[in-house]
Amino acid sequence: MGLYFKNYNKPDFDYLVKEYIKAIPYLTINETYQIKDQLKKSVVESNKRVGELQRENLMIRAKLDEVARETEELKDLVKDFITKRTTT
Repeated sequence: MGLYFKNYNKPDFDYLVKEYIKAIPYLTINETYQIKDQLKKSVVESNKRVGELQRENLMIRAKLDEVARETEELKDLVKDFITKRTTT
């Protein structure tokens, strides 16, 4: 009786392929997909860490520039002090 109905849910081919691709890691014995997944996770974590290190590097450089600027100011003050002291 169900064969006479023409309006039943029949998913299209593209949908079936997408769903099958999602299931491939669970249907295969090969470790390739597991290793690929681990590699993707590792790359994401590495990229995250690289971003953190870049931000940290920028902060350290900014601080180093500030220290260098303050050092130059101190050198100028010491020179001025020595100059005034020797001329007096």
